[in-house]
Amino acid sequence: MTATHSPRADAISPSRQRRQAHALALLAAVSAVGAAVVLNLVDDPRPLDVQLSSALGDAHHALNGWQDQISRGLQVSMLAVADGRELPAPPAAPLRETAASAPGASVRVQ
Repeated sequence: MTATHSPRADAISPSRQRRQAHALALLAAVSAVGAAVVLNLVDDPRPLDVQLSSALGDAHHALNGWQDQISRGLQVSMLAVADGRELPAPPAAPLRETAASAPGASVRVQ
């Protein structure tokens, strides 16, 4: 039993070269961030434990800020759904055809 190659599969999945380019871009970005962190650690005259404690404190404040934003966003979304503002608009009433607008009807002009 042989597997057939589907042209639709090519349209859905990116090519190998494109995946490799994305992987290299991700590797370069992670390397740049890592290098910046290492340079900041080397240039800081404070002891390493104080630097790490400060970094963890900053991360704690950032995460608390994100948690507050997400919490407020969820509350607003839940209130909007509870108020019915997120419901789709009701469908418009279907238009009734009049005898003059019915297909095939002739209109007389006087």
